[in-house]
Amino acid sequence: MYVILKVILNSRAPGFGHSNKKTCLSNLPDLTEFTHHFNVLDNKHYTDSTGQFNALSPERLFAKSIRLHYSESTLRKKSQQVDISKRWDFRFMSQNAASTTFIKTFPVGPLQCNCTIIGDKVSGEAILVDPGGSPEHIMKVLDEAGLRVTRIIHTHAHFDHFLAAGQIHEQTGAPLCLHPEDKPLWQNLEMQCSRFGVPFEPVPEPQHWLEHEEPLKAGSVAGQALFTPGHTPGSMSFWFEDNNLLIAGDTLFKGAIGRTDLWGGDYPTIERSIQSQLYTLNESATVITGHGPSTVLGDEMRHNPYVRALPK
Repeated sequence: MYVILKVILNSRAPGFGHSNKKTCLSNLPDLTEFTHHFNVLDNKHYTDSTGQFNALSPERLFAKSIRLHYSESTLRKKSQQVDISKRWDFRFMSQNAASTTFIKTFPVGPLQCNCTIIGDKVSGEAILVDPGGSPEHIMKVLDEAGLRVTRIIHTHAHFDHFLAAGQIHEQTGAPLCLHPEDKPLWQNLEMQCSRFGVPFEPVPEPQHWLEHEEPLKAGSVAGQALFTPGHTPGSMSFWFEDNNLLIAGDTLFKGAIGRTDLWGGDYPTIERSIQSQLYTLNESATVITGHGPSTVLGDEMRHNPYVRALPK
């Protein structure tokens, strides 16, 4: 694990006013906002970007790294040594790579499916989960965030999680991804739409078939696909450990579970999936559900009226 220590110029500190351009450090390149990485060994010890062991506080270590990057003459005001520890504000931005992660969930389509975008703000790559409608809005969110979709992944092949997939694929070229056990449902998307009175939007065949424990990557964002059948034969959940985030689709809800009376649903299977694949994850994880509010995994493990965690 590493922390990102971000330093922001304290413009109120003595000697740092913008009136004196010759001595103002904010006029030096890269000094107004300077980011440095530290590998955390324990609560007291750190290594800097060179791998050098150091027991100094993060603030002192950062000041040391500043002096490694800039000459002493640069860090002087006339003949007086600049006291960095008093002139700069030190702020911890994050405890891991999640600080560069963009995550946004919003309801889309006629059944208000929760669509999620999770991406890396540095590389600009993103994964799109369950684009169940409203393609213009989805593309607007991506454009405003400066992200490009590299994969479109689906928790399952019910029509309300697929309605905008074809249009997003056409605009981005990103492959559609689904578990192969849901291929029969994908082949009958038009029938599903007609049964619920929803206009059908043609969707090409998925270009990639997901597997259990398959890695998911978008820049520095790393996740894993989990096979959680029961709601449908090919239902998947997506676990992003670094972000402590579980996207459960229609497998798990706040105080409920996915219905099993639709095509291919099976109650004992969904119960087994939740207990063996989801309730074994970090109980503090945020769970993004297929519809409605998110929840906390531990709350469902202890209080979900349909499926509880197995005793340890």
